[in-house]
Amino acid sequence: GSENLRAVNSGSAAIKLQGVEWDSSNPNVLSVRFVDGTSQEVRVTKRAFEADNDGFFSSEYRRVTDIGQRGIPSMSGSRVLTKWRPSRVEGDGDGVVDVIEGIELVQFDGVMG
Repeated sequence: GSENLRAVNSGSAAIKLQGVEWDSSNPNVLSVRFVDGTSQEVRVTKRAFEADNDGFFSSEYRRVTDIGQRGIPSMSGSRVLTKWRPSRVEGDGDGVVDVIEGIELVQFDGVMG
């Protein structure tokens, strides 16, 4: 989920990105730089995954570091629980359509330290 990627669209004023860094060889880290001089790093520190006949479930614990314009870091944590399941719904004149439904819950642990 992107809820922890600082409200990229907070209200009516969009926050503009300067750059995003993510490397598939280190997929647990996402770094974002904003045009206002601030930045954010999201690091997944724990992950679990389960699949069964009803779909699949994942759980991630993330450490989020925000660096403000003065360069002072602020750390927080969050846990993201996600559940996906296959489903069938009526399409718009197309009959039954196979879809994947999902729900994501985020628990914020607040600022650390």
